[in-house]
Amino acid sequence: AAGAFNDTLTYMTQLTLESDFGSPSGSFDIETAYLLWNDVVGPRHLVNLWVGRLWAPQLTSFGLHSDYLNDTVMPAVSVAGLYNPSAAYTLGHGHHDGVELNGIAGHRFAYALGWVGSSAAGGLSSPNAEDVYAHIGVKSGGVALDGEGKYGPNVPDPRKPWAEKAITLDLFAYHGLQRMDNGTGVAAGGAAAPVLQDDRFNAAGAVVHAQWESALLTAGIQMERHDAPFQGTAGLGQGSNGIPINGVPNLSNATTVMQYSEFNYIVWPWFVPGVRTEFTNTQVGGGLPDAQLLRIVPGIAMLARPNIKIVVSGDLEWGKNLPYVGSWSAASAGAGLVNSANTTKFEAEQINVLAAVAF
Repeated sequence: AAGAFNDTLTYMTQLTLESDFGSPSGSFDIETAYLLWNDVVGPRHLVNLWVGRLWAPQLTSFGLHSDYLNDTVMPAVSVAGLYNPSAAYTLGHGHHDGVELNGIAGHRFAYALGWVGSSAAGGLSSPNAEDVYAHIGVKSGGVALDGEGKYGPNVPDPRKPWAEKAITLDLFAYHGLQRMDNGTGVAAGGAAAPVLQDDRFNAAGAVVHAQWESALLTAGIQMERHDAPFQGTAGLGQGSNGIPINGVPNLSNATTVMQYSEFNYIVWPWFVPGVRTEFTNTQVGGGLPDAQLLRIVPGIAMLARPNIKIVVSGDLEWGKNLPYVGSWSAASAGAGLVNSANTTKFEAEQINVLAAVAF
């Protein structure tokens, strides 16, 4: 639900209900709920203040669900999640409680400054979180970012409202903290017990979105440096004196570079084929070899009916020196991918068919 209280104060909410048919289990989640105080001071669109559970941190000029094949523009790879199953934070994704100051200047320049809580899996929420970010963007050609100005909302050809000749450049920086189980803890009786470990990280990146009428190319790169994303050695159980013996934490840092690209062509308004690539390279330190993950996602987005969207895509993955304790798990990639030099694996991971219906 969304609406307006007056000309400058609006709201946006997204509630999710889930039911497991045949059982009493289910869930209710407030995914998004925030107030938008727009045009606080100065010219129109220049200063806006958003407070609440935000749709997502604005790290680019495009919304969270604005990619044809991947749903989100930025990769869905969790860097720390490759090494720790309790780490689920993914840069630029999700819904976070916080506050954001944003605006558009001169119809073509956008900015955003924000402070948000980590993801629920990170274990930190306001006011204890320290996640802050900044974003600037500029668009040349095509429709203005605010839909106003010299060109306003008009496009060169009304019969092809998507077709414009434009290029958008975005730059962002992010500092965050997630709190994870490092896997070293032992409770009384020898059972595993969580031991929380802070992983502070800094990230910076750039995204270029270029369009020449019906052809679209998106290319982005981002770097993340994590202070302590790894699991340590497992606990040794309970000693002869009855005292649990914890394992040894791994406090090594890691630096990851991600590069992603996607090319789409709008054949018809209801038929858009494309191909997406994502390459992740992590320097893990501690004498371990670099870990690499390559994803190739070909697919087609189409409308079966005006209110029924279908996306068919494949997922080809190649990994090298990836651990199996994290999201690259034994169930998906095989336990053979461990931290030993030149261990590689290629898989035709899966075929996805997504159907979305609007009522």
